Amino acid sequence: MNDAECTAAAAPFQGYMPFRFVLLTHVILGIIGISLSIYSLGVVRRSFFHPNCKILLLAIVALFIAHGVGLSVPFSYHVYAYSTMTGCQLMVSEAVCDIIRAPANFAVFGCSSLHFGLCLERIMARYYARRYETMRPIFGWGLLGASLLTTALIYAYCLHREDFSMMVPYCTLGNANTGDQLDRVLKILPSIDLASVIVMVYLAATTKNSKKTYDLGASFSKLEGRSANRLLLPFTIVHLVIGLGSVFLNGYLPGIMPASWTFELRRTVLAGINLISVYAIVGCLTLLYILRNIQRKRRQKIFKILTPINDTSVIHNTYAQHW
Repeated sequence: MNDAECTAAAAPFQGYMPFRFVLLTHVILGIIGISLSIYSLGVVRRSFFHPNCKILLLAIVALFIAHGVGLSVPFSYHVYAYSTMTGCQLMVSEAVCDIIRAPANFAVFGCSSLHFGLCLERIMARYYARRYETMRPIFGWGLLGASLLTTALIYAYCLHREDFSMMVPYCTLGNANTGDQLDRVLKILPSIDLASVIVMVYLAATTKNSKKTYDLGASFSKLEGRSANRLLLPFTIVHLVIGLGSVFLNGYLPGIMPASWTFELRRTVLAGINLISVYAIVGCLTLLYILRNIQRKRRQKIFKILTPINDTSVIHNTYAQHW
């Protein structure tokens, strides 16, 4: 491509200020998401859940960080390039785009598989019951490996028709070569998320209504499972809502856009409806709120048990709560 062709290709992106504003907004949201995710990593790491569950939760939060980096870096570059460069200096190869946006794209696909992995982990915790607390976290690492492998295969499927030599003024996964594959993937992922929500609702309902036991160890194990389900159900619902929103906006909105809209406006709207930046922030806030709520209730129970009253009453009350 010569300078004239490069300038013509980049003009809709370079000369349209609302598009730059949208990119800058995503950069800011990405930085906020990264900061929240780093803080959330420490909170989740200190939580009192089984290592298998904790491994998958930490992986999801790590994907939030990856998404923030994978979105903020290329978008920051585009904002800088549109302001300081001209002609073919603005163009980037699809190979470079797919590499620098790989963390963000990986996070979009990986969160669904990891959420489903969390459901499988909770099923295993329910099946093994009390023995699960003493088991090594091999199952968690196995689910993490399977989820990452599945994500890599999905990403490879989206890119298998990509023209890596093509030069573009703006990095996006959905283009003329990858759009069909990406559309199929985005329409399938919410089905996985819906299945995850159904499993979590079932586990939460059956755990709450399960029979009491005279085994104090089993009762405490059941209490831990109930706390984990209480955390994961709202978290999974948030993921489903964001996933369905992304599918509707990215899959169906382009088809109903008015024909009078310019290419610049269409491109700006499509860039603006990327909900994953918001999901990283909302997901972290949801995790932090529920974890703190669980910790607060546990502190209240401990304080109640340690309140100076008759020792016999303490013993009977403690057993009564967990039978």
